[in-house]
Amino acid sequence: MSTAKSSRGIRRHACHREEKGGQEQLTEDESARKKSKIALEHTEEGGEDGKGLVVCEYEGGQLYPAVLHRRYKRFLGDVVLGGDIESAAEPIVVHVPNTGPMTGLLDSLPTKVLLSKSSNPKRKYPYTLEWLHDGTTWVGVHSAKANAMVDRLLASQALEAYLPPYSRYQREVRVGTSATQSRIDFQLVDDDSGSTCLVEVKSVTMKEAGEENSSNDGKAVFPDTTSTRAQRHVQELIDTDAQAAMIYVVQRDDCSVFAPCFDKDPVYAERVREAHRAGVRIIPVQMRLDIDHHRVVMSKVLPYDLKPPQE
Repeated sequence: MSTAKSSRGIRRHACHREEKGGQEQLTEDESARKKSKIALEHTEEGGEDGKGLVVCEYEGGQLYPAVLHRRYKRFLGDVVLGGDIESAAEPIVVHVPNTGPMTGLLDSLPTKVLLSKSSNPKRKYPYTLEWLHDGTTWVGVHSAKANAMVDRLLASQALEAYLPPYSRYQREVRVGTSATQSRIDFQLVDDDSGSTCLVEVKSVTMKEAGEENSSNDGKAVFPDTTSTRAQRHVQELIDTDAQAAMIYVVQRDDCSVFAPCFDKDPVYAERVREAHRAGVRIIPVQMRLDIDHHRVVMSKVLPYDLKPPQE
């Protein structure tokens, strides 16, 4: 159909690439970045630097300190309430809302964590693990919260410099044929032009250390294990006739660049490179825990590095 071809053409010309020394990266449009910064400053709420859009607030406006002693059965954890690592108090069971292995985050248990608490009396486990301290910084481990954070960003047009124009958006849109149908996290719709943009969201918690004596704080990388599901999602964005974007929600503030993780899932990493060449937008958004106000704020959009480690 002519509309689909037109959208495809828009997508392929929406972003241009710069390949230098094996590094594939979108060239930065400084005027667009300034425009995005101005938009954020006019919608800002709090954050210690006063320039962070609030993307997540917790029930009751409160996070509860605790110490995580073990994680088991994937979705459960034993914690002791309070922030005392040496406490001998009886542990309670909490919900751990993360399907992955949480690579690098559980190596030094017990460790300090922050919990949210539900007021729903029907919940078996009222406390939910939200943030974990890995010895360096707080890391957000609630995977589904990434989608809620992006929802806030889309509603406020905070990423307008990085996404095509849209007048509305839909959540969890089904794409593909009846035999291979799956759900994409968001679909952006521009009612004026009729164009659409599919958006897939991934939560990033893993960090690779930077080189010694380097100003690079380290790379935020995804995924932290082999993920055929993530591979499939990228392929769907490559195959679509619409515009497309990957938004990586980096839930830690100690990284200065994002990269696909060749070490844990080389197939996924190569597929991201293919998607980038096909015109899929790569948008890593770094979040920061505003611990004083028990909320999460957008920090900045990170640069990314798609080159394999050996290049």
